[in-house]
Amino acid sequence: MNIKIKELLNEMIQYKKERKPIKYLQKAFDEMGDREIYFPLSYLLSWHKAYFFGAEKPDRYEIEEVGSKRYALLFEKCPELKKVFSVHKDHIGWSANLSDEEQDEVRNYIHENFTVQIRIRRDASLKKK
Repeated sequence: MNIKIKELLNEMIQYKKERKPIKYLQKAFDEMGDREIYFPLSYLLSWHKAYFFGAEKPDRYEIEEVGSKRYALLFEKCPELKKVFSVHKDHIGWSANLSDEEQDEVRNYIHENFTVQIRIRRDASLKKK
């Protein structure tokens, strides 16, 4: 895997844990703020995790119009993302520059290094008084 792609993926994964940009995400963080990049990055990483469970298509992650604008801005502020992914009006796909083998490497790297946090909320109405 290309070293810059690996560094970007590592930063995306690290950002999910610490919410601090290191290198590639700094400009997007400065201009968009934490909340505007945290969730799109989460969804990009989760797309690849969900693929292993058969919940997502391997070649595209469906997005809505609101998400499309947020992703377009994120990709504009962090152009390194374009080396891995491509943003479209209704989905995120793979960069045309990545071979199928490279896509598998990226997907497997995310799967091995990114842990999805699951939060369970207790229904307040079930609490004993």
